[in-house]
Amino acid sequence: MVEKTGCDAVMIGRAAPANPWIFRQIAQYTATKETTGVGTYDIPSDQDRYRMIRTYFQMLVDEIALEETAEAARAAAIIASGQIAREQRHRDAVGKMKQFAAWFTHGVPGGSGLRKAIFEAKSGQAVLGEVERFFDSRANAPEPESFTLEHDPELESAPAAWG
Repeated sequence: MVEKTGCDAVMIGRAAPANPWIFRQIAQYTATKETTGVGTYDIPSDQDRYRMIRTYFQMLVDEIALEETAEAARAAAIIASGQIAREQRHRDAVGKMKQFAAWFTHGVPGGSGLRKAIFEAKSGQAVLGEVERFFDSRANAPEPESFTLEHDPELESAPAAWG
């Protein structure tokens, strides 16, 4: 885009949650374009996606568990001092998991089934189980190697249309 439009930079922003590998892909594309004349980049494998989703969701579950432990300890200390502790909140990571499920499964073949299962799950552990089941079922599916951008004449004419 920089080459075609002459712009100074490209803003990524909203693409990153759906494709956290975008920065690596841009670096790969730029490097291969400079060395070979054709820009290519790796598409994340199912294993890459699994590790990212599983790690992030597990971190959410662990964080909530730490918060609940700390809150229970604070409540116990307040009660031990003879005061009345406020009612303990019971948080769960499911809300955040549901929020990120749409981004993380964007472009994944069969991802709509995983999103549906995540949205129907009632606990963080249930979501993690659905992630495991989904990626286990895809373990033997072939993975794409890389992606090459093809010449698009409409893209060349776009800057003129933008004014």
